[in-house]
Amino acid sequence: MVSVLTAVSAASAADYAVGIDEWLHIPVAIPQQKAGGGDFYNLQLEPLHSGKPVEYELVQEGINVRSGTAGVYDFRVVVNHVTKSSCAGVEVNEFSNQELRLYVRD
Repeated sequence: MVSVLTAVSAASAADYAVGIDEWLHIPVAIPQQKAGGGDFYNLQLEPLHSGKPVEYELVQEGINVRSGTAGVYDFRVVVNHVTKSSCAGVEVNEFSNQELRLYVRD
């Protein structure tokens, strides 16, 4: 079972709540790449907490996350814009980022 929540506060931070071992889908808007290649976006999840086990998977339309331990988990979600600048090189720039807090409850 995957829960979907989209509560966003005015400070551009998001809070989510989910039960133990329950998957939560967090939607992330990622722009479409340009036709012809050489230009795309990738998604990165940076845990800001330490010592707490969490499982996550990056999926096409966002992130699925769950934990078997109750607690508060803080993350930073980053969308990077990647462009091919030459035959052998790429350039990566941060397109957007958002911090979120996940409450895992018993």
